[in-house]
Formats: sequence, C-alpha cells, structure tokens
Amino acid sequence: MRLTLLLVGALPSSRVKNRLLSLHRGIDVSKYARVAPIILSGIREMRLDAGVTIGPFNVLRNLKRVEMGSNSSVGQWNWISAAPELSTGVGSATLSLGRESALTSRHYIDASGGVVIGKYSTIAGVRTTFITHGIAWGTAEQRARPISVGDYCLIGSNCSIVPGAVVPDRTVVGMGTTVDRMDQSGLVLGSRGTVVKADLSGRYFSRLIGYISAVSSERGDSND
Repeated sequence: MRLTLLLVGALPSSRVKNRLLSLHRGIDVSKYARVAPIILSGIREMRLDAGVTIGPFNVLRNLKRVEMGSNSSVGQWNWISAAPELSTGVGSATLSLGRESALTSRHYIDASGGVVIGKYSTIAGVRTTFITHGIAWGTAEQRARPISVGDYCLIGSNCSIVPGAVVPDRTVVGMGTTVDRMDQSGLVLGSRGTVVKADLSGRYFSRLIGYISAVSSERGDSND
C-alpha cells in the first residue's frame, strides 16, 4: 500500500487520480478536489472535500489523519510530517484544515501532537514553523502537545508556533512572531507574542470566500 500510495500521489491532478487515491483504505478524495504531484508516505486516513486544492511538491509523511474542508488549499513545497514514536495520544499525527482556509507555500509543520486550523484562516507568506514536540528538561523526555489555530486567523511569514500553542479566533500574527498559548485575540507581534491591539475589525473577518485576491499597492493601506 505504501508504494502504490506513493506512486499515485506523484501523478498529475485528475479525477482518475482522485479515484485511485480513494481506492486506498481510509482515504476519501472528492472528485472535485485537485491534487497535484505530491509525496504521500505513511498516510493512514485522508479526507479531501470538494474544492480542495493541493499544489505540487508537498510532502505529507507519517500522518494518522489528514482532513481538508471544502475549498481549503495547500500551496507548494510544504513539509508536513509526524514522528511516529511521539504520535501515541488522541489527535496526534493529524492535520485538520477548515473550510476556505489556506496554507500557502514553503512552510514546515510538525504534526506529531496534532495541528488544527479553523475556518477562513490563512497561514500566509513563507517559512512559518509549527512545532508540536520538544524536550522537557525536568524529566529528560520528549513530549508532544497539540496546536490549535482558530477561525478567521491570519499568520504572517517566519512565525514560530510552539508546542501547545492556542491562537484564538480573529487573531492576526505579525511576521517573525513567536506564538504560545494566547488568552486574547487581536494583533500579535514580537518574540514574546504580545497582543498590541485587541478587537480587530475588517473585511478579512467577515468574508465568505477564503481566497484573497491580489490588488494594486496603489490602493493604499492594506488594513482599510
């Protein structure tokens, strides 16, 4: 099964590919999903709803379950994996991406402890890192803890999302920010993940279509 899944994953996007993927036990891919050539290795369960898009050259490895809601997307050159020896708890080694949400390109996700990203959220830019495990120096053991990102969140480039992090709904995380467990939503900046502005408002938080179109920079402030 591992070899056939690897081979089918490398095929170009097509409805035939979706049917072939769905022949594998535990995998259900909508005929309206688009899955470019990717590496699938050690995937036990996967559900891709209608409108899902996965771009080329992504790696999905050693995951118990992958769930992508309708019209969610993954860009290209992302690495999403789990360490089997750390993936023993409930919800471990899973990636869940809510409907209309997006993981753009060139990010790294360690899903050993499980990663859940809510609806209409965007992991934007490049090189953001999700790490769900680390060494507890008190016990000299490696431990995995889940990461949760809420609905209508926006996470910029080069952020570090640490084990056990919780990002509340309607939170914007600025570039280069380190994020731990948060008790308040808002605009978060800096190496300590400080909320510098609460109660954010804007079209981003009420949109019904996840995709963010490109506009000319001449239109002014991007927060208008």
